[in-house]
Amino acid sequence: MPSAANSTSSERRLTRVVSPNPVYGDALASFRSTGAVLGPDPRLFGRRSLGTRFRLPLQLDFLIYSRDAADTTELRDDQELLEEHWSFMDRFAESMIARGPTLDTDCEAATGSLHVLALPSIDSAREFVALEPNNRAGVYGEHLIWRFENLLGRSMWEFSGQAAEPRFLIICRSHLARPVSAETLPAELVERLILYGALTTLDGGEPAGVALALQAPDREAVDALMENERTGLGALSQVEIHNWEFGGRR
Repeated sequence: MPSAANSTSSERRLTRVVSPNPVYGDALASFRSTGAVLGPDPRLFGRRSLGTRFRLPLQLDFLIYSRDAADTTELRDDQELLEEHWSFMDRFAESMIARGPTLDTDCEAATGSLHVLALPSIDSAREFVALEPNNRAGVYGEHLIWRFENLLGRSMWEFSGQAAEPRFLIICRSHLARPVSAETLPAELVERLILYGALTTLDGGEPAGVALALQAPDREAVDALMENERTGLGALSQVEIHNWEFGGRR
């Protein structure tokens, strides 16, 4: 990313932040969620969930994938906005399971953002989405939110593999079945897994699919792992495979 934001980017971001609905921003006008539609104005929820740096006994895990809106490259290159995003995420450091941007085919430009974290409630997850600086600035055009069951029982920072190979985010949607347990997955897949868990709907806890992040030599290797019958992933019809990298301060 460029070392400094240009004036056009700053002016555009300022315009969005001071829009008539400054919490939701322009991007939320077209908000669409697989798990649930955004509910009431998050300003009504209070700020208790923000700034939590430890996991409370009754917290829930959520997976949030925010897809970039069109023509937001300048916003992505805005270093001031990037710092605001990082500062916001610092407040959730202790409850974060995984985070990072998805990337285009050339792995040069962001196409979305993944955040998997523990929060006290569904309302807190909606609040997290609505108040995140990139969202308020108009970077995102769509958010997918699910409850997440962490089947690895660890965070991405506990992944033991070296960053010598590409990384991928895979979201498989299905309302018919849950993912197989990590213990029954092929060993060659388990050793490459950074994230693996079941997705369920926000409202009723119904099965919604599986999400995983892994490291592999290339896309062809990912496809081969997906097609292994022991993974149970090949039978899922709605599958998104994204180039992905670890998020956080550089």
